[in-house]
Amino acid sequence: MKFLDWEGARGAGRAILLRSRLAIAQSVPYIAACWLICGGSALAVEREGCRETREFVLCFDTDWLRYYNQLDREFEWRNYLQEDTPPEPEDYYNDIKLIYREVLGREADVDGLIHWSDLLANGAELSRVRESIANSPESKENIDRIYQEVLGRSVDESGLQTWTRKLATGATLLEIRQEIESSQEATDSDR
Repeated sequence: MKFLDWEGARGAGRAILLRSRLAIAQSVPYIAACWLICGGSALAVEREGCRETREFVLCFDTDWLRYYNQLDREFEWRNYLQEDTPPEPEDYYNDIKLIYREVLGREADVDGLIHWSDLLANGAELSRVRESIANSPESKENIDRIYQEVLGRSVDESGLQTWTRKLATGATLLEIRQEIESSQEATDSDR
């Protein structure tokens, strides 16, 4: 959603442009299309109005035509119109769910999903989120449990650091288990 403020002959105005499939065009063809779609009604009655097509929704007030005529001269407004909208937390749900499955070996709980996706939507890096989850107490317990099941002992600090670092940089919990099972210590204890 884009909010565009400007100062016009009749005072301050605000236009809201919601884009989906139609890219913002520039200059006369776009203005003419808007005029046809909107029917000029908002300009005629001097009040705010909105018109919707399958491609976009345009909301404007009395200075909308004057404002869009300025787009060709004001490059920064064209850039502003073409910027992507900020991401929503829901945009990151699949990423968080994948990290939970890979790092913790389970589905994401609702609280965790909301917490981590909010951080991502506010600018956190996905790699940092994965690193935080890999260094969580639950992740460390999972590694210790694998050690207990495969090697019959608790994980030492060096091993814990090695495996959490691997989880943080892309390895999955299943891959960690397979590496521990194929380690020299595991094969020696089988004899």
